Amino acid sequence: MTNLDEFRQNFVPTYREPEKDYFLRLATEYNKLIKREARQARKAYWINLLSTAIKPVVSKPNLLHSS
Repeated sequence: MTNLDEFRQNFVPTYREPEKDYFLRLATEYNKLIKREARQARKAYWINLLSTAIKPVVSKPNLLHSS
């Protein structure tokens, strides 16, 4: 996950943006990033869980040794 220091290096204040507005914008964008990364982690967890659960169920017939 991205920490705040790495995030701040990528975002600089816009021209003549007040410091208060900059930090408010920075906080909202950082919160969006944290939520997005958490969603991606949850999605990866569920996909991994489902794929391991389905793996024994899926039949892969061996077509080379058919009688």
